[in-house]
Amino acid sequence: MSSLRLILMVPSDPNSPVREYDRSSPYKNLVLANDDTEDWSACDDAKLRRRVQNRLNQRAKRKRKGSDKPDQPARTKAIICQSPTSIAPATSTNDGVIEIPRSVDHLRGLSPSLESPICRKMFYTAYTTIWPSLLPGGGKGLLQSCLQDPLLMDATLSRLAKVLMARTQNQENIELLCETQSRIIPRIREDVAKKRFSDTVLTTMMTISAETGYESTAHENLKLFRTGFVVKLGALEVHGCLTYDTKQYDLYKRILVDRGGIDSFVVPNNREYILMMDLLHVSRTLSRPNFELPRLYHDVIRTKFTEARPPDLEVDAFGVAAGKLKEMLLDTKLLCSLFNRFVGRPDATLGAIVSYRNLLLHRLLSLPSDVPADEISRLAMLVVAFGSTYPMPMLEPSRIAAHALAARVVDPAYTTGKDDAFLFWACVLGMMAVATRGGVTPAELAYRHMLTSLIARLELTTWEEARTLLRRYIWPKNICDGGGLTIWLRCTEGISSPPIT
Repeated sequence: MSSLRLILMVPSDPNSPVREYDRSSPYKNLVLANDDTEDWSACDDAKLRRRVQNRLNQRAKRKRKGSDKPDQPARTKAIICQSPTSIAPATSTNDGVIEIPRSVDHLRGLSPSLESPICRKMFYTAYTTIWPSLLPGGGKGLLQSCLQDPLLMDATLSRLAKVLMARTQNQENIELLCETQSRIIPRIREDVAKKRFSDTVLTTMMTISAETGYESTAHENLKLFRTGFVVKLGALEVHGCLTYDTKQYDLYKRILVDRGGIDSFVVPNNREYILMMDLLHVSRTLSRPNFELPRLYHDVIRTKFTEARPPDLEVDAFGVAAGKLKEMLLDTKLLCSLFNRFVGRPDATLGAIVSYRNLLLHRLLSLPSDVPADEISRLAMLVVAFGSTYPMPMLEPSRIAAHALAARVVDPAYTTGKDDAFLFWACVLGMMAVATRGGVTPAELAYRHMLTSLIARLELTTWEEARTLLRRYIWPKNICDGGGLTIWLRCTEGISSPPIT
């Protein structure tokens, strides 16, 4: 008889974490964790890990003695089962939740699409590796929806195949794409002909219309924003290689607007997915988002953002009066503090970074671009957001924002009333986004000439003086300091100075 194993159910609370651990494993005390801040398994800080482990061990000891007093109400339900056959194929329990399969083998029978070994392997990768660092709540709602809807399952696997093919077109990825799309296309044609535009049909239409995009010149850029932590997160880049034909996207937009917009979606995580893909689409041209923020996001801005914002004095250097721009400056400061925290010590702030970044990008791109007093600040903030955590392997959006910024910092219509320190900050960020190994692009040379003049006018003699000035504005030190030093050396010691890594 197989040994007993403990399986945690999908929580009824969509914001609570999904965990699944064998009782006999060294991770057994993780079942007592209240939230992701107590999940020590992915913590690189040995001291912090021991502290959390001790806390969980004490909690386990109190529980054995019957005196446990949980820090907050339990948000997950657990069951004991003896074999893989106890996992019900594609059905919910009496409580309306689906058990989390522990391995690739346990996926068989949960969906018609998962009879294929390739599909099982890719789906297991999605819900164990990709979704936890990409979707709110780890994608638990999407997991349930995929197991209940074969079309959504195939659409999800097809999207994963396209993402993987952007990196390597091996036979397995090609087979996965062909297999899933052979089932998707006939179903979509039938539903579109009958004008049945359900949540799943609309999401699938967006999936199959996406193409993979490449950037042949990316290797020439220095990538001076320190984004090494994105490699650790992995899934922040997952959908960044997908692009859309403008005509197809406009048709999709028209159908969705007629249906009621993003707020009409009821399938978990679909709103987040549509919003993210729209941001990817419009960021390549710095266009205004096609869809308004869902009501849920407005509630997040009114509560989470407002509560966590730093004091107004944090952005006094910008000289901006109260209004939308000042709120976004403060929110960018907030996001930068999360950047610094995560780069310095990866922890449970990942979910906040993903959500805050998407909300901030949407609002920055929604600001009018024809307000001279605000435009340099808006473009510089976009450079920071794109350069630091933009979820794509391509640098195009950051460069586009930096090129637009280069044209503004030399235009008197936009620089009137701006002091030299502010322009110095904007130019350093812009040059970081366009700097290349050869250092010969017109944009980089324009920034270099501007910075050389500003350094002289500001009488800056050392990098420490320059960095002190930059930190008066928006400057996440863990992400920008290295690149900023490289730009300083290029402007003060010559273009041949090596980049600082």
